[in-house]
Amino acid sequence: MTALTQNPRRLELFAIIEGTSLLVLVGVAVPLKHVFDVAIATTIVGPLHGIAFLAYVAAVLDAFATRRWTGRLAAVAVLAAMVPGGSFLFLRHLGARGG
Repeated sequence: MTALTQNPRRLELFAIIEGTSLLVLVGVAVPLKHVFDVAIATTIVGPLHGIAFLAYVAAVLDAFATRRWTGRLAAVAVLAAMVPGGSFLFLRHLGARGG
């Protein structure tokens, strides 16, 4: 049993962190950089989002391996994380299917 499967709600936590960090990156940091020339915003938020995304992908792969997710469901989970707000929609879908 991996550290991720010891707490099944960890996927949900990582999805929320990843989704929030992407919204902050796209909705705050990138406009600050391009509109107000505040490049430090993306310098800070970008790597934090990258770490959050990798943690989320690790949790998705763990769910694929331990919860018997289909490859399609895992792919949808990862693709959803690439769209602002997508990980939140995926969590809603996951909750609706009981999974």
